[in-house]
Amino acid sequence: MMTPRRYAVGILCGLGAALGQAGGLVTSRQGLVGDFSALSGNLIRLTTAALAIWVLASITGKARSSVTALRANPRAIWIILGGAFAGPFIGVWLSLIAVQRAPLGIASTLMSLPPVILLPVSHFLFAERITRPAVLGTFLAFVGTAILFL
Repeated sequence: MMTPRRYAVGILCGLGAALGQAGGLVTSRQGLVGDFSALSGNLIRLTTAALAIWVLASITGKARSSVTALRANPRAIWIILGGAFAGPFIGVWLSLIAVQRAPLGIASTLMSLPPVILLPVSHFLFAERITRPAVLGTFLAFVGTAILFL
């Protein structure tokens, strides 16, 4: 059940994610000045993120259970590696190239397309019902991003 408090927390988290994404794009653009390689920038981002995640997991006491769960299901390691290669490695690398070579607003707008692409994927691959609010929300998010940056 969606309570007003949960709804407000969701909205705040969404706004925080949007601010984090915008901040990441702006700082990435600043870090990629000149001929600094987008691949090197991606390596720095991935290494820093991996270290931060493992430090956080260690502090919260979840690192050991994560390693244990992966040892119990070796197939999961390959699935996680595939996802990590496609998203954080290839996806972020290409997004850094876009940020480096295109106007930031255009790159950001194009990077907001995944919800548009995922709607048909979720329908045809996972047999999920696409609702009008989902389509409307996706459209509004895309248009809003375009308006903010163009």
